[in-house]
Amino acid sequence: MAISKLNPVSTSTVNGSAYVIPTANKQYKLTESFKSGVYSISVSPTSSTAKLSFYTESGTTETTTVSGIISVNLASDVTETYIQSSVNSDLVTITKVANSVSGTEISGTLDTITSTGTYSQTGKLYVVCVGGGSGGNGGGGSGYQNGGTGGNAGAIVGKLVYTTSSTSVTIGAAGTGGAGSSGVDPINGTAGGTTTFGSLVSAGVLSNTGGGQNSVGVVSPNIYTSVKSGTTGGGGGGAQYGNFAGNGAGSGIGTGGNGGGNSAAGANATGYGAGGGGGGGSTGTSGAGGNGSPGVIYVLRGF
Repeated sequence: MAISKLNPVSTSTVNGSAYVIPTANKQYKLTESFKSGVYSISVSPTSSTAKLSFYTESGTTETTTVSGIISVNLASDVTETYIQSSVNSDLVTITKVANSVSGTEISGTLDTITSTGTYSQTGKLYVVCVGGGSGGNGGGGSGYQNGGTGGNAGAIVGKLVYTTSSTSVTIGAAGTGGAGSSGVDPINGTAGGTTTFGSLVSAGVLSNTGGGQNSVGVVSPNIYTSVKSGTTGGGGGGAQYGNFAGNGAGSGIGTGGNGGGNSAAGANATGYGAGGGGGGGSTGTSGAGGNGSPGVIYVLRGF
């Protein structure tokens, strides 16, 4: 079996963080070490291609420039770096653009606040407020059979705060469903209330999360899952002209009420911060909209 041998290792010409490759397609070992971090690597001319191998005992990070530049994240310190280029006298520049940092998911004691009052815990807190859900609209009647739209979900807003004294909290009220109508137009439900944690965090009602007639409600995303995993959702739309009624959306924090079938009332939302279902349309008196569910506050402490 033939044995191939790499070109002898030599040190590139060094000018700060710039390395000039003496001969194309030969391997060179750089004399400079690199701390962990994010690096931008560029070549000149940009038509050349450079390949770099950042070596540690725990593994090797390899990268190749694309269209003259590449970015690489070195998770640990590097003491040996090997480089080659497709072009003689290629200037390879290695620039550190950011330090590497490590992190862990936060955890602590979770308090759930469901009524307006005063919160006595102080210090570093991660607060997530959920606004009250709106009531669904009642359906229309008088031969038009317009299904009511579902109520909107409460917004989910989170913030890291620091307090030195007790905090006044307000829980957003649940909206009420609109009455069933014997006229052409549906009767609107009321909007959900705003949830506040002092003057630090506030969450009202999202727009356009309730389902239109015959349609499913929309889920409100929750990006604060380290504090509380789950979503709120709008109510489903009520049925129209014999079509299906929509289902409520959301799960874990609050679920919107299902829309009502023909002439039937929309269901009430469950949990927190969800919209009521829309009432079903009718040739006579239509179904009423379902009620939304109240807001809530989650506070994570001791993390």
